[in-house]
Amino acid sequence: MAQLGVLGLSALLVMSTFNTADAAVGRRGFTSGSGILSLNGTENSANLKESGGGDIEAPVVSFSTGSTSPVQKTIGSYSISDLDFGFSTGFSKSLSNLLQTFIQGQQATSTNYSVLNCDLNQKLVEELKYQDGLITQFIFPALDATSKEQAIFGLKFSAQQVQTMKASGGNCPVTTGKEKPAQASTFKIDIPGIDTSGVISVSPIVFDQKLALASTGGSRTVIKVPGKFEIGNFEITVAENKAADFQKWFTDFVINGIAGSSDEKTVTISLLDPSLKKTFISLTLNQVGIFKAAKSDRNSAGQSISTVTYSFYAETAQIK
Repeated sequence: MAQLGVLGLSALLVMSTFNTADAAVGRRGFTSGSGILSLNGTENSANLKESGGGDIEAPVVSFSTGSTSPVQKTIGSYSISDLDFGFSTGFSKSLSNLLQTFIQGQQATSTNYSVLNCDLNQKLVEELKYQDGLITQFIFPALDATSKEQAIFGLKFSAQQVQTMKASGGNCPVTTGKEKPAQASTFKIDIPGIDTSGVISVSPIVFDQKLALASTGGSRTVIKVPGKFEIGNFEITVAENKAADFQKWFTDFVINGIAGSSDEKTVTISLLDPSLKKTFISLTLNQVGIFKAAKSDRNSAGQSISTVTYSFYAETAQIK
């Protein structure tokens, strides 16, 4: 991938019409065509697989003017729930810039972006303009050597204000990416000093940005500012007959207490193309420590395989 830089100021999220039944559960897939994430309003940055959120709600405030007076009610400042969407590999440099900045714990300048709803004929019918958006979460996908599914990344945005606009009725933008989506089964893991040939699966890795509420003054909206950033713990499942290096690391680090910063490791997870020769994207996790080992049996192709699932923490990360 090209060298990563800094995110621009505007983003455009284009979606197809979705099922109302799916909308009831929050996250939803597209019923026709495909969704497109476009940063800066000039490029198609990613092919979207799922979208949800963006609900608007104001809290009901109750008060009384006296001990015998009926309770009166009004509403407070409204807030917009996070918009979340899923996408696969083949995304643009601009989206890479956004992700790189975010997972390094640096919140990019607040972003304005729009959601365009398209009908079944791929015509624009409505545009929702979101202002002052901040990223709140990025999810590196779950990986499994036995999976037949695509590897789907997750991304969440907050927004401070929204405006509904009637769209022109023109055609929805079309995707321009040529790369086939990466599969959850085509990956590799590199850990210096550790034999990773027995790795079967990796759990999703979640990067979270907490938002704090700031004073709203006379505004009708709840103002949000970046707060604590953290990389979530993750798991790697290994065939037990190939887990000797992982087990030694666990024994030294947890049981023997050899757990200083110099004993932490670097873990690089790479998504590959079907030939296993081309790398779509790599995530490098730094200052990784191991803290749990749990044995279990796993069924694969009708056979039971003894596995060990190890749990890890990480302090910093890069993506490329």
